[in-house]
Amino acid sequence: MIKNKDKSLTGYDLDSRGVDTDEVGGDMVSYQSIYTYLTEYRDTEYEREVDDIHSRVASLGQIETKTETIATGIISQSVSHNQVQGAEPQIEVTTECICETCGTNTEMSVYLRNGGCPTCSRSR
Repeated sequence: MIKNKDKSLTGYDLDSRGVDTDEVGGDMVSYQSIYTYLTEYRDTEYEREVDDIHSRVASLGQIETKTETIATGIISQSVSHNQVQGAEPQIEVTTECICETCGTNTEMSVYLRNGGCPTCSRSR
């Protein structure tokens, strides 16, 4: 993903700027192909590290960023094709947890960092 002043550029954005996305995509290597090469041809073993909370929060952030990028591209294309009227909206994606005990909505990253529902943990 190419960043431009805190804004991700989608394939559509790159195409509109004259970047040959097929050529760029052809130069990329997938995680799976690297994994296969290392395990089958280089006799290496995959050692799965135990995820800590920080890496899980980071993974969640990556998922939210990816979702924002996809949604922004969809909206941008719809606006540029006059399927949606008006200016492009700002897209923001957050994942929330709803506590089964107290019903509080909490951003998942806060929930994970806190080790559970912040409202319930304050009342203990």
